[in-house]
Amino acid sequence: MYYRPYLRTCIDYPSFMKVFRYKTLLLLPILAVSALIILAGSTLYQISTVDQNSLKKLGSSFDLAQRNFSILADLIYKNYFHDRPDILALIYKANKAPSEEKALIRQTIIDRLDEHYRLIRHLGVKQFHIHLADGSSFIRFHRLEKWGDSLIGVRKTIEVVMHTHRTVRGFEEGRIFSGFRNVYPLGFKGQYIGSVEISAGLQAIAAMMHNNTEHIKTEFILSKNLPKRKVFKDELKQHYSPVPYAKGFVVDESPYESGIFIGKRESLEDDVDLVKALSRHDLTKTLLKFKPFYKYLWINGQLFHFFFIPFREFEGSWAGYLVVAKRANLAERMLKMFFYQAMVTLFIFFLLGAWLFNQEKRLLFHSSRDALTGAFNRRNGIKELERTIALANRTGARNTIIFFDIDDFKAINDTFGHKMGDRVLQALVEFLKSTLRRTDVIVRYGGEEFIVLLPNTKREDAIKVAEKVRKGIEKLEIEGVLRLTVSIGVAEYRSGEQITEWIGRADKAMYESKYSGKNRVTVAS
Repeated sequence: MYYRPYLRTCIDYPSFMKVFRYKTLLLLPILAVSALIILAGSTLYQISTVDQNSLKKLGSSFDLAQRNFSILADLIYKNYFHDRPDILALIYKANKAPSEEKALIRQTIIDRLDEHYRLIRHLGVKQFHIHLADGSSFIRFHRLEKWGDSLIGVRKTIEVVMHTHRTVRGFEEGRIFSGFRNVYPLGFKGQYIGSVEISAGLQAIAAMMHNNTEHIKTEFILSKNLPKRKVFKDELKQHYSPVPYAKGFVVDESPYESGIFIGKRESLEDDVDLVKALSRHDLTKTLLKFKPFYKYLWINGQLFHFFFIPFREFEGSWAGYLVVAKRANLAERMLKMFFYQAMVTLFIFFLLGAWLFNQEKRLLFHSSRDALTGAFNRRNGIKELERTIALANRTGARNTIIFFDIDDFKAINDTFGHKMGDRVLQALVEFLKSTLRRTDVIVRYGGEEFIVLLPNTKREDAIKVAEKVRKGIEKLEIEGVLRLTVSIGVAEYRSGEQITEWIGRADKAMYESKYSGKNRVTVAS
């Protein structure tokens, strides 16, 4: 086979290829890893941007739900109290009445407002609570049997209204339920006579968020000290349970008050798979920081997104978190796209590496081979001899070379031209490759001079190979018009001999064949 050289012969090919090989081995993985890092960073940045936007939108939706309920509470207060002097007169009278009369007044108010309470419950109101001027509970429409207890020291919203005579809004834990409260001052004849509370439960606020955000599941978790400090003991056991993924927090499991104003709520705690998945992680340390965050979990082959949005009590202290779970469809698609792009990137680098190493292999081949014939060139041929001898010195193997020269090669060039001379050299090497063993090394030593290294071959066997080569070349026809002969010298390596001495003996034997009539084999002495 005829190979064209890729580089000039003045380049030190082995040194060049050694540097090329090591740089390639080092550079390709670095480039591949760098590409994957950039790709992963870009994907994570996009996902993070989407997550931050989602977190902000959920926070805004949470605030919007509270504001919307406050608007509803304002309408209820105006219709049932602000514009009802008969109710205000009864409350005014109750503040000064003895116990028995107070009970009668209480029942009168219940009779007048009970139907209205049923209506506003249908709108989603959970707590409809009237307090007297001294801060005592007068009528809990959601728990009629519990009244008369003082709320001072328990309900800060009521105390603030008592002192400021202004409406107070915000989250607060109560004796029975926690909720987002709207507490309005009540006045009659220029006197402060008490307050009324119109509140939504946690689940109601979450359900209102469902109207603005589709396909979410929600739950509220509270710092356990809040209900422990305020809620009636029987209510505490009934409506609160520990959070499995966060010590120091409890879940409010009070009944969900549905309403046409609120909508339908999908509860996170009702989804066993999601709760189990979260329960495998202890988020206590992160939750105690009371900062908004999010977490991804793979559940049953699907990626879910959990958002944790902290909220405060009306007075400013941290109360707990709104937890929102939803399918992370966009993030899942982005991750799948990243893995697809990563696989494509790795495949491209694999192909690039294969191509580069193939080029390296070709360059190595051409750097060690004669460009015309494909045989080893002189320099690399001598290196092959050196490697073989180094191995023989350790193993004791016998090695022989045959050195031959084409007879009257100058006459062939002069008669038929240099192209025919090139074809002769190519045909000769093709014949040697088809005749010799795969382990034998063919070296173009000079213009028409060749060395064949026969590893693990003693002199007697090498003579037979040399005769076989000579006779085969003698019968070889070049394009049907030209026949060749060669003069051959055979020399077995002597222990401790220099390579140049070994080749010199074979060269001398070859010239003896020339002087003895050509087309013959001579064994070196």
